Amino acid sequence: MTGCVFACETQPSSQAGPDARTQVPDAPLDARTAAEQRERATHRLAALGEMTGGVAHDFRNLLAVIESGLGLAERRADEPERVRAYIAAAREGINRGIELTSLLLAFAKHQEVEIHAGNLNQFLASFEPFLRYGAGPDVRVKLELGPDVPDCLIDPALFDTAVLNLVMNARDAMPSGGEIRIITERLEQTTTT
Repeated sequence: MTGCVFACETQPSSQAGPDARTQVPDAPLDARTAAEQRERATHRLAALGEMTGGVAHDFRNLLAVIESGLGLAERRADEPERVRAYIAAAREGINRGIELTSLLLAFAKHQEVEIHAGNLNQFLASFEPFLRYGAGPDVRVKLELGPDVPDCLIDPALFDTAVLNLVMNARDAMPSGGEIRIITERLEQTTTT
């Protein structure tokens, strides 16, 4: 015993009795895991590429708001109340830009699977700007988040990628535009005997 921990996949045998055994293939899992990681990275890069145009457009708009607010503040230096409002608008643009780049960097950098308990509604709400970018200008994204959705085990980056891919697929299915509704709700599963 070395005490090492490794990932494996078991395949039960249909044999019964003293000769029954379970196969534990370790090499194929490593290759499959690597292939799955490459596929996830490819999907992330594709989604990131599609979002870049929308993010760049929004970032340019934020910079225009900041530039306009600062320009107006310079011209109205003799009116302190107006200057404060222009500076506040510029700061709001800066804060939104920081938030936007932080979200984009977090999305782009995430590579490892990190599953933990989390609030599904919070994940969706924080990722909503990216869903809007992924949907494009002619498709509206509407979140309808149920109030009693329990926490769940989730990898935020994989979840974000999956939802973003669904949004982009829905967008592609609506070339004339439309609305994508993302709904969360608690489902009670009942079993019948």
